[in-house]
Amino acid sequence: MNISKDEKTIFTVLALVISLSAVTLHVKDLFVCDERIVITKSGGEKELSLKEYAYYLAEERKVDINFADLYRLTRIPGIGPVLASRIIEQRESFGAINCEEDLLKVKGVGGKKLQKILPFVKFGDDI
Repeated sequence: MNISKDEKTIFTVLALVISLSAVTLHVKDLFVCDERIVITKSGGEKELSLKEYAYYLAEERKVDINFADLYRLTRIPGIGPVLASRIIEQRESFGAINCEEDLLKVKGVGGKKLQKILPFVKFGDDI
């Protein structure tokens, strides 16, 4: 099988990204087999296409709004120290933030702010 220099470069970069993401996501084992990626975590094994793996990485990098500390919350675009403090106060006073509506109850989070931060947060561990 002949592969071009560009294809070889893409494959090398993809292999590096996969390796680095396995380390940062606490994956026990990760390997590529027939254009599929197999991930083994403590909860079991998951087989994904490359496109599915890209979505998986994006989801894993989201901040869980219920467990993030002040520093982690302020790393989210649109959340500064004051809003991060309010989010933590909301969690501590009223319990977990389980959905978008719960996040809207935090003073300083309106429709525009919510839309800005939603791509970067999750409401619990879905994986």
